[in-house]
Amino acid sequence: MLRNINWREDEEQQMTVNNVDVVYGSVGFVYGSVGVVYGSVGLVYGSVGFVYGSVDVVYGSVGLVYGSVGLVYGSVGVVYGSVGLVYGSVGLVYGSVGVVYGSVGVVYGSVGLVYGSVGLVYGSVGVVVGVVYGSVGLVYGSVGVVYGSVDVVYGSVGVVYGSVGVEYGSVGLVYGSVGVVYASVGVVYGSVVSVYGSVGVVYGSVGLAYGNVGVVYGCVAVEY
Repeated sequence: MLRNINWREDEEQQMTVNNVDVVYGSVGFVYGSVGVVYGSVGLVYGSVGFVYGSVDVVYGSVGLVYGSVGLVYGSVGVVYGSVGLVYGSVGLVYGSVGVVYGSVGVVYGSVGLVYGSVGLVYGSVGVVVGVVYGSVGLVYGSVGVVYGSVDVVYGSVGVVYGSVGVEYGSVGLVYGSVGVVYASVGVVYGSVVSVYGSVGVVYGSVGLAYGNVGVVYGCVAVEY
């Protein structure tokens, strides 16, 4: 256990850590930096590797239990929030993850980001499986995925003042966009697929139970 450590590589790089706990794991840093201010980093039975990137935690905490976090050529910033990983993995390649006044929790799942970005403001993200060449933005809402998956390929998903829930199903987006404003989308034992189109929900709700919704080269809009 390491406590109250001041680490300085040069005059411009400094790390002040209140609490750093590493139990049966490893932490490796190569050509990068880790800054923790008034927070804590806990690692139990896992590993954290950073290559040519940086991790900054300000007034928050990062906890890793039985999982791994890998960062390559990217950055992770947590401000006044927390990042928790339980029995899963988080991988970031050539992208960035920013959490502001919110929390990101991964339970028995994984979060993968390739050439994209994930931004969370005043909300929470459950389990999001794959984001490729796209972006996921959440403002004043929440995204929950239980035993399902969310895939975004060359598209974007935006949620404003709403929520998206997927239970035992999947949501796939290819070359399109999904926007939810002041509404909620719930998928139970089904799937929602958008291909070369867009799905917009404004002041309404979309509920799917034991079925399938497919949008191909078109648009579906639901207004209150």
